[in-house]
Amino acid sequence: MNKEALIDKFARLVESGRDVSPTTLREQLAADVEALLAAERRRFRSTSVVAMSEEDAVRYRAISELASDWVYAVRVDENANLNLEWATGAFAELTGYRVDEVNDLGGWGKLLRNGSDAYTAACELMEGHPSTLEYPIVTRTGEELWLRDYACPELDATGERVVRLFGAIKNVTEEVVAREALREAKQRLEQRVGFDEARFRAVLDQAGEAIFMLDPASGGFIDVNETACRTLGYSREELLTMNIRDIEEETPDWFTSIKLSDAKKGTAPTERYHVRKDGSKVPVELALSRRRYVGQEYILAVAREITERKQMEIQLAQADRLASVGVLAAGVAHEINNPLVYILNNVSYVLSELPENFAELRSALREARSGAERVRDIVKDLKTFARSDERMGPTDVRALLESTVKVAENEFKFRARIVRNYAADLPMVEASSRLGQVFLNLLLNAAHAIREGDPDNNTITISTRSEDDRVVVSIKDTGSGIEPDKLKRIFDPFFTTKPVGMGTGLGLSICRNIVTSLSGEIHVQSEEGVGSTFSVYLPALGREQKAMVVSPPSTVPPPLTASRSLDVLVVDDDAFVARAIRRLLRPRHTVTLAGGGAQALECLARSKFDIVFCDVMMPNMTGMELHQEVKRRYPDMAERFVFITGGPFTPEARDLFDRVTNPCIQKPFSPADLATVLESFCFQRETLEQLVSGLRSSVG
Repeated sequence: MNKEALIDKFARLVESGRDVSPTTLREQLAADVEALLAAERRRFRSTSVVAMSEEDAVRYRAISELASDWVYAVRVDENANLNLEWATGAFAELTGYRVDEVNDLGGWGKLLRNGSDAYTAACELMEGHPSTLEYPIVTRTGEELWLRDYACPELDATGERVVRLFGAIKNVTEEVVAREALREAKQRLEQRVGFDEARFRAVLDQAGEAIFMLDPASGGFIDVNETACRTLGYSREELLTMNIRDIEEETPDWFTSIKLSDAKKGTAPTERYHVRKDGSKVPVELALSRRRYVGQEYILAVAREITERKQMEIQLAQADRLASVGVLAAGVAHEINNPLVYILNNVSYVLSELPENFAELRSALREARSGAERVRDIVKDLKTFARSDERMGPTDVRALLESTVKVAENEFKFRARIVRNYAADLPMVEASSRLGQVFLNLLLNAAHAIREGDPDNNTITISTRSEDDRVVVSIKDTGSGIEPDKLKRIFDPFFTTKPVGMGTGLGLSICRNIVTSLSGEIHVQSEEGVGSTFSVYLPALGREQKAMVVSPPSTVPPPLTASRSLDVLVVDDDAFVARAIRRLLRPRHTVTLAGGGAQALECLARSKFDIVFCDVMMPNMTGMELHQEVKRRYPDMAERFVFITGGPFTPEARDLFDRVTNPCIQKPFSPADLATVLESFCFQRETLEQLVSGLRSSVG
């Protein structure tokens, strides 16, 4: 609004005659005058700046020529074309162009590598404020230069459009090249570090041990590998929010010691228990060391799961105990069975010779014989269960179950009654003595699931049946049962439902391993408060297979008769045993006694015998050594040996009996056993004599 417009407005206002207060009129006039004056000042300032630019151009250019960088002035027209007004001499030296040549090419923007659009856009973004731009240009020779432009814009009178740029430009080509090289090197380094980290992570996650990196101050996890996550059941994200104390079964006393120690070699491996997410425990061998990475100290913990090793150690310890029991049983059996031989047989002898009218005396002798037979059966069951023989063979599970029941009887007789439900005509199974361990463990578990004091109202039922070419043995109890959440882990190593101190948690795990090694399966069904049933499935053998189990001898001694009298040699270092055999065989047969191997060889050198009863274990010369010597000297006599043993077979004895066909009877044997052997030898002898006689007749 100019002066004339202001006067016209004032005149119209007065002529209108409106009722306007002097104050309001004064305020309106003051505002209008101020707006007019502001417009005049802007016009004057713009005119002065342009005039100053034109006036001082020569002086400014003279000063600019002294600078090492080059200085320029660019006029920007309405079409955003950049016309170079002037530039210092350094411009021509760097670009190879003069100012007029640049303008002839179409302006400053034509030298830019990407054209003038980028530069123009940058100018527009400056919004009238000084800015620093960095861009490349192409020189006359085609060389690319990077420039850093410190530009100051000049706006038009309205203050809305850039009309001129003044700037100082620095050649930063070397800096840009170095920066780009540094960026590429950094990128390559990052890629390499990323690759190395990925490779390190892959190797770390493939490690078979759980690896933890801990903060020495707090014990918090800084990093873990995949094995640690898999072993403990946590995700990596979950573990990184946790502390070492969260997975240790007990407060880790090692943490303070390693934290305060300056040793760099680490600690010797120690056995610990880590707690999984589901609450179960896993044994580990833990090794610790202090490490420094990039100036920061850490504790490196490597935990190797040793579940299988612990299980194997316990199995080996159990095997050692069983072997010790086996050795003890062998010694005890030998020492007990020898007296039992002459106790049982002498009592039987007296009973056979005692007149019938001595009823009370005969009754006392029968009771004494019954007690001795009970001792014999106990020793036999102990030998059967505790022997370390791992040889496979046809096994009667019913006989093995009965032996196991006798061994475990003391554990359940005050808790429950044993109910037997055995199937008739049950096939044999291929097994070793370790199957007895399975049955014993299941029977003991069944007994421990029932409280003491009420055996009449609780039962342990042992059942056998055939099912799809398999023999199934089930042991069912009326005990407390197993909780559903624990049932699925019942065969896991180190998991137990028994109170602390009553179990290692390995019994059922070992049972499963034994059954699996026999190509079988073991299953469990349980209802809390009702009881549990464990079922063992084993492959059945053919019906023609016979178990190598000797039937218990009859308590009634049959007469020791034979078709003819025999010459018998009895070789035993226990004189009572030898005399008991002689007492049973005489007067029908001629019996010679030898107290050892050397004396037996002397007897054989003087006479021939129809049968030789020889003890296996004797001092100085064993029965096996005697047999080998007789076989060398008198081959035909070696076939007439009947071995007598009072304990389990040694490896040497087992090797001998695998090679020879001579019979072997176990102490304490009965008169029935002797009668069976004698009848067999008489039959073989008579058959051989008839065959020889027939051959002679045919030849004659």
